[in-house]
Amino acid sequence: MGVEAGHGLSDGQWQRLACGRALYRRTPLLILDERAASSAASCRAARGRASRRRPVCEGYPMNAENTANAASGHPAPVRVVVSAPRPDRVVRAVGNLVAAADRPVEVEVVVHGAGLDLVLGEESAEHVARLLETGARVLACANSLSGRGLTADTLVSGVGVVPAAVWHLALRQHEGWSLVPL
Repeated sequence: MGVEAGHGLSDGQWQRLACGRALYRRTPLLILDERAASSAASCRAARGRASRRRPVCEGYPMNAENTANAASGHPAPVRVVVSAPRPDRVVRAVGNLVAAADRPVEVEVVVHGAGLDLVLGEESAEHVARLLETGARVLACANSLSGRGLTADTLVSGVGVVPAAVWHLALRQHEGWSLVPL
């Protein structure tokens, strides 16, 4: 479209962009309004309203569990997978996430590359224990372990292993988890 930051798009381009995003995200429910709803005035008004409010669940598809929980008044847990190639910020970030959550939250911390330092050696045991106390699962990348000549036996107790961090992160995103790269 050749327009920086989404400014200057025509109404038709806005519609195509919105439909494209919905299809790209594999949204299970896509509502297409009548053709007359795309008149220039109504599109500009809708865009203006949308830009003034914060999206509540953009990008979170309503699966059967979410729909059932919404109907029962119990929100589905927010599922977050944390990519941790650097260990220095992980414990604080996960603690902040869990403390701020106003609903159940499931967290997985996937360490890879230099992030393996978070789960190796006795000096790391306290950090891992703090993560596990939040209810987070801590997982190490088998490829990263192998690349450093290490095995799962060298990990701090309580840490699991996934075959490839990149695949696990992609899979979780496909399942609707939010990715938090640190």
